[in-house]
Amino acid sequence: MVRRWFFALSALALGVVGVLSLWWPGAVWSLLFIGPLVLLGLRDTLQRKHTLLRNFPVIGHGRYFMEMVRPEIQQYFIESNIDAFPIEREMRSVVYRRAKGDLDTTPFGTQRDVYRIGAASRWASSSASATGASSCASSRRCWRPA
Repeated sequence: MVRRWFFALSALALGVVGVLSLWWPGAVWSLLFIGPLVLLGLRDTLQRKHTLLRNFPVIGHGRYFMEMVRPEIQQYFIESNIDAFPIEREMRSVVYRRAKGDLDTTPFGTQRDVYRIGAASRWASSSASATGASSCASSRRCWRPA
């Protein structure tokens, strides 16, 4: 179906350029744009390797282009710095900075939600304010390592 549309539109575009060039010779310059698209579409319909290009000449290249730029779109526009697979961008950037010999710390804190309930167990291994310190102060075992 789309191949038929391609052939019809190609014939129409070339016919319009041919008729238009009778009155305005500058119309022939539009073949610089239309000609390569028609040739690309003809090549797509005649090739046997990619069914997508055979059934959707010229516009099928859009899908292959999107497959090519998908990782960049995913990395820069969709995923955040802290949720990625297999490694989050925050950790990946630390690895890249260490490999270059640059400073591997990020100034001005973190991008993680450290105030969420239960989040502290992920990033903090000890408590900043200990509980039960008053009972420990009177005991001798608090002053010696166990």
